[in-house]
Amino acid sequence: MVVTDDRCPVCGATRSALQNQPMTDDPTVLEYVLEGLQVRLDDLKVGRTSPERAREELAHLCSGCRGLLAGITGDADRGELVQHLALAIRRVDARLQAMAEDLPPTAEHSYPLRGPGDRVA
Repeated sequence: MVVTDDRCPVCGATRSALQNQPMTDDPTVLEYVLEGLQVRLDDLKVGRTSPERAREELAHLCSGCRGLLAGITGDADRGELVQHLALAIRRVDARLQAMAEDLPPTAEHSYPLRGPGDRVA
């Protein structure tokens, strides 16, 4: 994906408007984030996107989406990127399910969506 404006390539939000803001709790936006993450995961898995291009795209994320993908190293390979994206997808999906069931947040789906016990490697 080529970034041509000031919008986050995952959620579509204007990055400058969301500077230092946490991930939203708006289910509509979270659905869009989930879709954006899934597209990137699929693109990496089938080779439509190179790890280099995916890492380059990370620099253009809003702060909320950047928080979802925290811990990705500058030299991450395809496998590491796939693992991080899959983890982020699981966390956003769990958050959406909890919101749909009107459950209080738990460690599995509360913000930040990446927890200290999450292992990606």
